[in-house]
Amino acid sequence: MKRNQYTGTSICGNLGYEAFEPWTALPMSTWRPKEYSHLPLSYAPAITTATPKAVKSNWSMRISSFYWFSFFSIAAACAWAQPQLPDGPGKEETTKLCTQCHELARSLAPRQDRDGWQATMAKMVGLGMKGTDPEIATVTDFLARNYPAPEIPPLNVNTAAAIQLESRLTLKRSQAAAVIAYREKHGNFKTMEDLKKVPGIDPERFESKREKIVF
Repeated sequence: MKRNQYTGTSICGNLGYEAFEPWTALPMSTWRPKEYSHLPLSYAPAITTATPKAVKSNWSMRISSFYWFSFFSIAAACAWAQPQLPDGPGKEETTKLCTQCHELARSLAPRQDRDGWQATMAKMVGLGMKGTDPEIATVTDFLARNYPAPEIPPLNVNTAAAIQLESRLTLKRSQAAAVIAYREKHGNFKTMEDLKKVPGIDPERFESKREKIVF
């Protein structure tokens, strides 16, 4: 180790760093690049690490800590993101059947009526979901009871557009056009009997949708 006559420090030739002795203003753990050794301390930047080996070890510890922190953070987030099923008949069966292909949250995402859930369960069976008939029936009941379709307000047939009449009342395009044409010619519908007078549409179709219609 060679001493710098201007700074009172020792130069570690093999390492390429300048170590400051205890009698200098900086601690023993302070190092700086060798090319600055001919300048006073105030002109040369200092690197506060013990040795190059210690630098490598320190960074290894930091990377390792970051890795484990990220791992546990992701694991905690995944656990937190899993939906909590309500208690009741069908809870265990739903967890068993609805996690065979994908995560539970994805299975519960659609909100449907009973017909919709029955269609979904039939589709999943066709894609390979394993379950007995009683289990599938129990899961269907559980989903229809706890994850129903959102409430949709009744359709006002006096203000509804053609596309709304088609989708909400299951009418053909020509039938929806007939309802609008009749409404424009005779004025607003006041009762179900008025609506049944629209030509070209079976009155029973309107009767079956009575709970979805307002005037």
